Amino acid sequence: MYVKKIIAINIAPTPKLKRVKGFKLTPSGIEFISRIFSRFNNLIEAAFKSEIKICASCGLKLYKDYHTETIHEKEMNFCCIHCAKVYKESYNKN
Repeated sequence: MYVKKIIAINIAPTPKLKRVKGFKLTPSGIEFISRIFSRFNNLIEAAFKSEIKICASCGLKLYKDYHTETIHEKEMNFCCIHCAKVYKESYNKN
């Protein structure tokens, strides 16, 4: 009781607590977390899927800041002007 009083009025330093080891997931906990992350990933992907474009040349998925050109009256999306140039050159060869 005396020690608690001197700790309370800041006369003695508080005793150091033992380090807590923490928790580890069980195998079923790991499986549960994996399912939750998978569902979350699916939700994020579904939210962005309508806004994602694909580069016509290299197939890269594009979200924003992509290059657009009209080739033979069709609007095409490219990741960069270099892919657009390569696509036009290969399209002209055929």
